[in-house]
Amino acid sequence: MLEAKKLTQAIYLVMTGAALSLTPLTNAHASTTMYNLYGASNTPVAPSYETDGYVWGFDTPSPGDPNAATPGWVGTSGPTSTPFLTKGGMALNWAANITNTGDSLTISQQDAFNRYGIYADIDTSAGAWRDPSNPRGAGTRHSIDIGLFKSDVAQTINLTITGISNPAGNYGMTIYQGAPQNPDYNHYGYPVFNSAADLPGYSESITTTINSNAQTTTDPFGVQTTTTATYTTISTVYSHPYITRTLVDPDTGLTSNTLSFQAEANMIYTLMLGGNNGNMYDDYAGYELNISSAPLPTSAVPLPSSVWLFITAISGLLGVKRRKKVLC
Repeated sequence: MLEAKKLTQAIYLVMTGAALSLTPLTNAHASTTMYNLYGASNTPVAPSYETDGYVWGFDTPSPGDPNAATPGWVGTSGPTSTPFLTKGGMALNWAANITNTGDSLTISQQDAFNRYGIYADIDTSAGAWRDPSNPRGAGTRHSIDIGLFKSDVAQTINLTITGISNPAGNYGMTIYQGAPQNPDYNHYGYPVFNSAADLPGYSESITTTINSNAQTTTDPFGVQTTTTATYTTISTVYSHPYITRTLVDPDTGLTSNTLSFQAEANMIYTLMLGGNNGNMYDDYAGYELNISSAPLPTSAVPLPSSVWLFITAISGLLGVKRRKKVLC
């Protein structure tokens, strides 16, 4: 009787789906954060206008120098290695890599100090993402902070940004799929991150020149013919697909400071963030970005017909066995 009861419970678990659980495999390396050392210091960095995080410390207007080796990065595979080995003159401030489902990370000056003993330049202006006083209706790339994110497993990613000196500050975030691989980026621009019609605003172009060298030929009559060199320029624009952004309240113009999206495994994402509904040239403040993760939403998995036949057969055998005991 006890064996029959256990078998009945097992069948119930299968029928309800409670037994169909998978344990995710863990990765050997731990989740981590990475920081650009441009503007970093041994003491806390005061918020300032220079929030752009010039790549590899190239202290002139963009696009930056992809070959410069200083001041470099911390948390990457080497002091002069970029996050996820990306290339180009993109003005990256930080990067984050989550390796397991349920892991969490924090991007902040304090996190940089706790991990690497250096305070990174992590700040933005109150209107970097969107400045309502700007006739263009946009913020500025000067003070937008740009980070890269990657999850080694497919999962839901939750982002929450909080001001350090002003916890009640308002912020906006926009996520694009892909990472910069070309140094065609200019921080002198007014990106609009709050309008679906203007979301691209972040693209790359690659120009290729094909040179056909001049050639001289002689025909059977001894006449020489020279073909001149030809040049063909092919320009291709790569627009990183827009994933999602913080929604702006149409009445107040404010955002919720939170954003969630479903990350693909091993896909690199570009995150642009900054203050919303403030002055893009003023009100500089440090921020803290909390990144948490959770399993993707699951849907009921239908059982194969063979499983239902098996369950029906086992149930029938239990019924026969029970009836025999009653007759005895």
